[in-house]
Amino acid sequence: MGAIRRRRFLIAAGALSVVRLSLAQQRSDPVQIGILGNLQAVTPEALALREVFVEELRRRGWSEDRNLRIERRYAEGSAERNLENARELVALKVDILVAPTGLGALAAKKVTDSIPIVFATVPNPVEMGLVSSLARPGGNLTGLSSQGLDLIGKRFELLKEAFPRISRVGYLPVPASPSLNERAQRSAESVKLKLLPANWKQPEELAGAIEALADVDAWFVAESSRYFAMRKAIVDLIARQRKPAMYPSDLFVDAGGLMSYSENIKEQFRLLAGIVDRILRGAKPADIPVEQPTKFNLAVNLKTAQALGLAIPQSILLRADRVIE
Repeated sequence: MGAIRRRRFLIAAGALSVVRLSLAQQRSDPVQIGILGNLQAVTPEALALREVFVEELRRRGWSEDRNLRIERRYAEGSAERNLENARELVALKVDILVAPTGLGALAAKKVTDSIPIVFATVPNPVEMGLVSSLARPGGNLTGLSSQGLDLIGKRFELLKEAFPRISRVGYLPVPASPSLNERAQRSAESVKLKLLPANWKQPEELAGAIEALADVDAWFVAESSRYFAMRKAIVDLIARQRKPAMYPSDLFVDAGGLMSYSENIKEQFRLLAGIVDRILRGAKPADIPVEQPTKFNLAVNLKTAQALGLAIPQSILLRADRVIE
């Protein structure tokens, strides 16, 4: 009799678990995801990221033609617009907010403490105040860190290896992240580079700030959603100086930048969809640890190097995960 009871219990438990998994999809109305985007997906690389996210959701049972509605808003790097967009999406009573960038996640956190919020490319979520810790986020936020703080040193090492004669490096900082800027300063010093910050506040001041440092040997761009939004302008301004540059993502390399070392951003968006799926099925953000990337890409734009008259060492090209020719 004991064996029979155990078997009945296991069957019942299994059935209950199937019911729980399907509850979210038994709603008569579609679930709603609100996306606080940074840039509209008009470039091939941005469209590819959107497709990775949507395809992974589809693989997990969520489809826009059946049980899912996605509301998208874009901030173009503006903190104020992020806040407006967050308020608008909360007013629509979305079931979950997806805020890939730190600015978007901060805006969402200001607007709601009940709707789950998931971020995707934040270099320092604890310092930004998004979560209490990576292991125990607490509250209504969780997501993925880009591990940007830990990658700064590696980026400087690669820049110095590729261009050993450089000594003075122009730096586009992140004013809201003292620890990131301090890490950049220490990392530059460790490979005998002098960092010269380009100081600017308003977008119209960026060009002048970069032009003011025209005598540097190279450039290093910090990880910031504002820089992602302005990446084409930044790449073009630095290219005018015909200087090498290290960027925080291969999205800059796709836009014509010279080189980058970063997390595999497509993998980040696939994992992002997985976290969204877990929350839609009942998991709480507070109980989902912030994930950190395990795959990193070195990308080199050889076409840009040739246009600028820069020689990329074979040692760098052999290690590159992507080479644009």
